[in-house]
Amino acid sequence: MATAEEEQVILKELGRKPTPGEMAMIDALWSEHCSYKSSKRWFNLFLTESERVKLGIGEGAGLLDVGDGYVVGIGLESHNHPSAVDPFNGAATGVGGIIRDIVSQGCRPVAVLDCLRFGFPDSPRQKLLLDQVVLGISSYGNCVGVPNLGGDLEFAEEFASNPLVNAMCVGVAKQDKIIRSVANEPGDLLLLFGSSTGRDGIGGVTFASEELDDTQQESRGSVQIGDPLTEKLLIDAVLELRDSDLLHGLQDLGGGGLACAAAEMAEKGGTGVRLELIKVPLREEGMQGWEILVSESQERMLAVLPEDNLQEALRIIESKELAWAVVGRVTEGRKFQAEYRGEVVADIPIDFTINGFPEPVREQGELRIETDDRPVVETDYLVAMLSDINIASKRPVFQQYDQHVQGNTVIPPGGDAGVIVLPNGKYLAMAAGTNSYLVSRNPLLGSALATLQIVRSVVCRGALPIGMVDSLNAGNPEKKDSYRQFVDAIRGVAEVSHKLEVPVVGGNVSLYNEADLDGERRRILPSPFVGIVGVVEEGEPIPDILHPDESAIVQIGVAPDFMAGSQFHRMFGGTGGEMRVQFELEQKLLKELIGSNYLAATDVGRGGLVTTLAKWAIRSDVGLRVKTEDTSIEFLWGENSPRYLIQVPINILETTLERLKETNIPAEVVAEVTEDRIFTFGKEYLLNQLREIWENPVNRALEI
Repeated sequence: MATAEEEQVILKELGRKPTPGEMAMIDALWSEHCSYKSSKRWFNLFLTESERVKLGIGEGAGLLDVGDGYVVGIGLESHNHPSAVDPFNGAATGVGGIIRDIVSQGCRPVAVLDCLRFGFPDSPRQKLLLDQVVLGISSYGNCVGVPNLGGDLEFAEEFASNPLVNAMCVGVAKQDKIIRSVANEPGDLLLLFGSSTGRDGIGGVTFASEELDDTQQESRGSVQIGDPLTEKLLIDAVLELRDSDLLHGLQDLGGGGLACAAAEMAEKGGTGVRLELIKVPLREEGMQGWEILVSESQERMLAVLPEDNLQEALRIIESKELAWAVVGRVTEGRKFQAEYRGEVVADIPIDFTINGFPEPVREQGELRIETDDRPVVETDYLVAMLSDINIASKRPVFQQYDQHVQGNTVIPPGGDAGVIVLPNGKYLAMAAGTNSYLVSRNPLLGSALATLQIVRSVVCRGALPIGMVDSLNAGNPEKKDSYRQFVDAIRGVAEVSHKLEVPVVGGNVSLYNEADLDGERRRILPSPFVGIVGVVEEGEPIPDILHPDESAIVQIGVAPDFMAGSQFHRMFGGTGGEMRVQFELEQKLLKELIGSNYLAATDVGRGGLVTTLAKWAIRSDVGLRVKTEDTSIEFLWGENSPRYLIQVPINILETTLERLKETNIPAEVVAEVTEDRIFTFGKEYLLNQLREIWENPVNRALEI
């Protein structure tokens, strides 16, 4: 809702009291979700351009050139508050919304990924949230027919009152078929098509820009209801309209509904719009004009097209049995005008609705970076690691998602990055996530290190990272420490974008992720999710599964000299030390892996070297014997340093090590493949036993 200061600005600009429609529209467009009023002042920190960027920040999706006349579209959005009050529909419509963002640029959606955060699943509510969010994602994505190729799942008590549900979508289009979300031709028609309009989702973006409280169940009306079968028909219609070159512009009706879609397209085009709301197809009786204007009912698109193209467009839309209406025109004056049954619902300057808000004052507080040194707890670290729900296999979740529905999947989820084959025969690797715990320990360096982890996931497949999107989830920006966490997270992601030359082409901000739980105000761990795509230009992607033949596992890179933010330090104590980033070595390792033909590769991720080796052996069903002289905690269990594991055949091991030495890449053998199904580290562990230990935690969490 508008602040007192904003209300004064509105009265001064209009010279009168705003109509209910104008107020509802401004509330939506000036919300944090739509306006980025607390965050866009920092977006200049990102690297946003490269030779591959065809469409960047400000559109429904970022578009990246992958050669041969093709572009890849990527987007990443949050749906946190809706998922907190209605987890099934909140998660489902989050997937549907990000798919439509991709489609609105003319891309065929080819993959989705999801980044999820919950409280520990030791209560009925947390179990229900996890179950229903996963069910919402799977039911929508599976019905639409878009494969799920990965993502991220983490649990912490800080998410118990405010779960995070972020969805990423990847799409593909021919470069000459790109559609812009713009209205720049006065006289063009505004054609609304898809589902009919109801009261569901009204106030969704303003609800998403407020803290949750004890009355959150009353906000169920702000959560949209999805219909994936209609979405599938809508996608087919858009792609046919695209191929017929009938449209001048297109935008998904997401946050703020018709009001935001029409206003944003007109603002980009330097035009105005006039809407006749009486023509909007409704599914509920008695709706008022302002409700029609800002309804966030799902599966709807607003197209801009010349009148001469209307009949052919309607032929396509009607063949899909979708509702439609010509609801207005693009005008020359930079005004947003809407009427309903002879009543003026809105008559307001376009530029004012988009950019007229007074920029709020936001102050950054000081953050205490704690080393948290504790005595080390002695135990069987490997079993304890694999038993921890944040290390445990997420297969019980992603096995509920269709991973092969379009027939393009080359590497499914479960490893570092999913891979599909593109229409031009190249391969596209993709990964998304962050490390919320790591970021919470040091938002600046932790965000950089967490982003580098996603970069490494893509590089493991031999792919060159070409672009990223972000979804920045944080607490209340009006609180100095929360705002500092948020800004530092932006700085960390931005530094990676510059140092590794991976441009940020789109994103999302989700603030006010705080809520009361058991009488206490809880703020989430700052979670700057990042989604990255990379291209394998020549040859095949590096496999993520070990080859059973005689071979060695070589570590390239270096172990960390700090344990702060690591899973080992979190679980067992010890000395944290100070985090640091090594960009020069990151760049060198990146160049070594891109386009290489190792038998398999992975990066040393959460849990450190031994945990990564054990998970790799379990997933591959291949025995491994760890062999290393360095038994330090940092070497065996440390994370967040630039190091990968590559599988090398024995017959070329020595020449490989010599070549790496000549290029000044640190390399050493850390394990060897064995013929049995045993993981050997100090003692022998049967792979089947480790598999059960590794998969049980999330299986139990899904038991309602």
